[in-house]
Amino acid sequence: ITYIENVAKTSGVMTETMVKFYKEIYDTGILKMPIEIKYRTGHKAFALYNPANETVYIDRSRWEYDIRNGKRATIARLMNIIIHENIHGYIDMQNKSGNNLSKKITKAFEPIYKEYRVWFDSQSEEFKNNPNNKLLARIKDDGKELTDVDYEEFMIESMTNGNFMKQLNSIKTT
Repeated sequence: ITYIENVAKTSGVMTETMVKFYKEIYDTGILKMPIEIKYRTGHKAFALYNPANETVYIDRSRWEYDIRNGKRATIARLMNIIIHENIHGYIDMQNKSGNNLSKKITKAFEPIYKEYRVWFDSQSEEFKNNPNNKLLARIKDDGKELTDVDYEEFMIESMTNGNFMKQLNSIKTT
C-alpha cells in the first residue's frame, strides 16, 4: 500500500479518497495475495502472479519508466492490474484445493472465445496488428489448441481490460 501511496503523491493521479478506498478494499480480504514491489522482475508484464509462493509481483521499474514518459502508469491501471493478478491467485488457490476451477472456466469460456475469434479474424489487418488489439495473439495465435491457462487469461482479461471489454461488447451474437 505504501508504494501505491507514493506513486499517488508523485504522479498526482490519485486523491487521498482513492488511496483510502483502495486500502479499505485491501483490508476486506477480497484482494488476498501478498504484493511485492520489485525492480526488474525479468518478465515483460507490469505485474505477475507467482503460484509457487502465491505472491503478486509489481515491476516498479516498468511503472517508473511509464510515469517519467507520460504513459498509462495511472493508479487506476495499477489497481486494475493488482485485481487481475489476484484473480489468477484465487483460481490457483481453488485449483490447489481440488476445486479445479480452471476446467470450469474452460468449459464456460470456450464458446465465447470461439465467437471472439471469428469476430477478430473478420477485422482489418490494421486493427489486428494494432498492439492494443492483440489480446488474442497474446493468448495464443499459433493454431494450437488453447489450454486451461489460455482460457483463464481470456476470462480475466474480459473482466479487467477495458479495451478488450469494448471488443467483446461489439460482437453481434446470433
